[in-house]
Amino acid sequence: MNPSEFYKQAERSFSDIESSEAVYRSIIHLCYYAVFHECAQLLKRSTYGSWDRVTHAGIKDLLKGHTSKDPIIYRANRMFKGLYALRVKSDYNLLIKISRSDAEDALTKADYILKGS
Repeated sequence: MNPSEFYKQAERSFSDIESSEAVYRSIIHLCYYAVFHECAQLLKRSTYGSWDRVTHAGIKDLLKGHTSKDPIIYRANRMFKGLYALRVKSDYNLLIKISRSDAEDALTKADYILKGS
């Protein structure tokens, strides 16, 4: 599966007028994993199964120290931390309200990282 499928699904979900908080949380989750898996592939790191697979913290560290000329890696280096924080907040803290603007923020960050727009 191509990681961009996560992002495309997030866009489709966001365009649903009847969205709920659960959908907004899912959009953030999908955006994060689109970026996480795309970066892992570009950095040639496994995300599953091997003893040396990359973790979420590992991706953050790899991005921080990477000097790649790849535009996605460059943009991810600037925006991944914020997207990660949104994902942690929406996946683990059910006591705070996640809004449509939070989901839109995740889409904006993922769009910038993946497409440069």
